[in-house]
Amino acid sequence: MEKETFALGLPLHKRYAILGLEKNIGKTTVLNWISRVWGRNSQSTLLLSIGRDGEEVDVIDGHAKPKIELQKGNYALTGERVLTSPALLEVVEVFSFKTLAGRPVLVKAIEDTTIELINPGGLERLTEIADQLLAQGRCDRVLLDGAFNRLSHAQRAVADSVLLVTGAQAQGTFEEILEKTVYVVERLERLPSSVEWRTRIEEADRPDAPMILLSEEGKTMVVGETSWQNPKTIAEMRKARAVYMKGALTPGIADKLLQERVKTEVILRDGPCIQLDAGLYRRMQAGGLRLSVLYPIPVIGIFVNSFGAKRSFTNGRMKGELARRLPANPVFDLFEVTETANK
Repeated sequence: MEKETFALGLPLHKRYAILGLEKNIGKTTVLNWISRVWGRNSQSTLLLSIGRDGEEVDVIDGHAKPKIELQKGNYALTGERVLTSPALLEVVEVFSFKTLAGRPVLVKAIEDTTIELINPGGLERLTEIADQLLAQGRCDRVLLDGAFNRLSHAQRAVADSVLLVTGAQAQGTFEEILEKTVYVVERLERLPSSVEWRTRIEEADRPDAPMILLSEEGKTMVVGETSWQNPKTIAEMRKARAVYMKGALTPGIADKLLQERVKTEVILRDGPCIQLDAGLYRRMQAGGLRLSVLYPIPVIGIFVNSFGAKRSFTNGRMKGELARRLPANPVFDLFEVTETANK
């Protein structure tokens, strides 16, 4: 008997992103399990993907892929060229724009089936479709299956919370996988939240403003154009109490700030904007650059898959170590929870 989602203590949010540390690590297993449990509790779910999921064979590596289960009453976004299910489906909407899989098609299952999910052409369109169905009351929850090694679908604009899947399939040693997992959690939810600056930033923000400088005296300066090679930009940052960067913090920008010895608070929208490896991230902290975010994103569950394609870990070892290092985050064994580790 599968354990119920509610018994695991996962908070009931509206939009969940499932983030995997590696390809084929178990994201689809988690998605299928949660949507089944919600269905038994009369919770209708919209299934979305940041890439393409549910096809028989991975188009990148040629490996067999698990099917996406679409329970009766649930919704999914698929494409007209891959909509081959013989099951009864209600076509809710066919969108006018095109993708590699043809026009996106929003369907509702009249009976249990399997389906391929597609990306309709970016996070903005995914968000619009999810928000529309939630606002109309058609579905209760949204589950977003993410692409390999990308945090973009964990942005706060897309997801209220994150379910993280890690384990033996990830690259690296046992200790390296632990460190990567902890680092993802730290970026998403553990950075300080810049509540004191949030109102000023939101009031000053505009589409053409890549940077906002904030002083302790209450002054706010919007920088309309940013050149990291411009000494004036660096000088203004040094004088500011805090700097809000609208886009991504890339390795190039981080190296430049370290090189120029800028020591101020750097504020990002959310954790996925920090596109640094753990080593450079630690160097920034050691160099006096304080990182904070406007919107932390809670990691409400970590699922450990101890079985990989080429190796496995002693059952319970990684779960126990993550529970020790991340005591505030619920950690589950994928096999114990779903009763099928490599579905």
